[in-house]
Amino acid sequence: MSDLKKNQPLGEIFANGIDEKQLRLVADKIFENPTIENVSALKKFTGGWCFWYYRQDLGRVLYGQDIFGRKSLCWKVKDNKETRLLSFTISSFPGEQNEGWCEVRQGSVFLMDFGSSEFGIEINQNPYIQDERIPLWDLRIFNIDPLQMMFHRYSYDEIYKSPDDEENCTFKFYVYNQSHVLDAGIMLKPSTERLNKEEVDLRLNPVAQEFILRLKEALYKYIPQNEPKTPIPILFSGGVDSLMLSILANEVAHPDTQIILISVAFGQTESDYAEAPDRPRCIEAFKFLKQRTAPRNDRYRLVHVNVTREELAQCRNAIISKAIAPLNSVLDDSIGCVVWFGSRAKGQEYNPAPDVKLLDYENSPFALVGSGADELLGGYSRHRARFIEKGFEGLYEEIVLELIRSGNRNWNRDYRVGISTGKNLLAPYLDDAFVEWLNSLPLELKMDFSLPRGQGEKRILRVALKHLGVPDMLAFAPKRAMQFGSRMAKLENRKEKGSDPCIRILSN
Repeated sequence: MSDLKKNQPLGEIFANGIDEKQLRLVADKIFENPTIENVSALKKFTGGWCFWYYRQDLGRVLYGQDIFGRKSLCWKVKDNKETRLLSFTISSFPGEQNEGWCEVRQGSVFLMDFGSSEFGIEINQNPYIQDERIPLWDLRIFNIDPLQMMFHRYSYDEIYKSPDDEENCTFKFYVYNQSHVLDAGIMLKPSTERLNKEEVDLRLNPVAQEFILRLKEALYKYIPQNEPKTPIPILFSGGVDSLMLSILANEVAHPDTQIILISVAFGQTESDYAEAPDRPRCIEAFKFLKQRTAPRNDRYRLVHVNVTREELAQCRNAIISKAIAPLNSVLDDSIGCVVWFGSRAKGQEYNPAPDVKLLDYENSPFALVGSGADELLGGYSRHRARFIEKGFEGLYEEIVLELIRSGNRNWNRDYRVGISTGKNLLAPYLDDAFVEWLNSLPLELKMDFSLPRGQGEKRILRVALKHLGVPDMLAFAPKRAMQFGSRMAKLENRKEKGSDPCIRILSN
């Protein structure tokens, strides 16, 4: 992540997860000639990224984020009813509810031209995140004459229209002057190849073994190779997504690096924590991992993060609600709270290894998460339901929808939650090369809903785990949503729908 570069001859730029010098070269061409070809050059930047670039000499700003929305960028527009002028603000961490903020659509780039009007600008460090390791800068442009403003949108999204664009933003009153569709290729369009049962049986095991190799290649990009004293925290439910990452992290990381498995549970008593559905599965998975690395006893460490109702309310009010913003649903609150406590990682080690010091994992600059596995491999119950209702065509449409909306549903939010604890949450399943390879595979190799629950979802991942010696009780464990597996939902004990506005957030 680059810091803000000031006093540059061609304007001021904020780049997160993207090389600032290379971005400037591409962006200057877009400013000069905003064609689809020039904007498409941004595709060469892989991984999670977002940016804004203000050119004072042109009175223009360019901003956007990567195809899957793995970072965070938000914007808002405010009207001055007296002057009829606008102000426009961009921030990676707005920290405010009910203030007109919207997330920038994943896979979208916007070019705004403010014309010749006399407008002003402010650039400030984000007031909520002032960690030197995660420098965030906000841009505000004010006194904008809307009659002189030109607004261009370039997006990979031609199927799914964000409701935020139409319902919640002040810009709903201002039509895009031009809207362009970019070619995402296979990144957002999985293979439509069909296989019969015999072809699946023939290809599944070799492809599962290739799955292991390709995911390991992705992990090499995320795990430091020369920093053995930097532990690797993994948000760990004991489910198949995090278990696979934990196994492969052992093969990728430096031999002296500790792998810290973070298990979160909510309750009021020790009995509550022990009865959280994910907790016993975490312990069984931890025991299996220890056996794989025997006789060594210090490679994996399991940390129990136990959260009371009082601590939950205090931390939600202090920071979690700000990190979730501008999202505000019950589901955002539930997932955001689980991820926040897992990312903060303050807990007690389970069954400590004798005479082996647990390294300072709380201050690790990153944590690994299993995000993306469900979306790519058919892990949600709605995928099975859609297949039963609409067959292959309906399932294919649902998987495409997952790819083009999950950044704004989940991954933007999770990035903000992570950085509010000082950690970048890294998702190897969303590595560009890995996603491209997965999307080249027929759906029948990745999921099979003719099989029972716990077998058909994410089938290729479960078969890959069997190749690594994982016992059936772990490899074929049905998915649990994290808010239920951690007992978060039960602690709140409220009869709410996940899509309902969360009063606990909005009351802050």
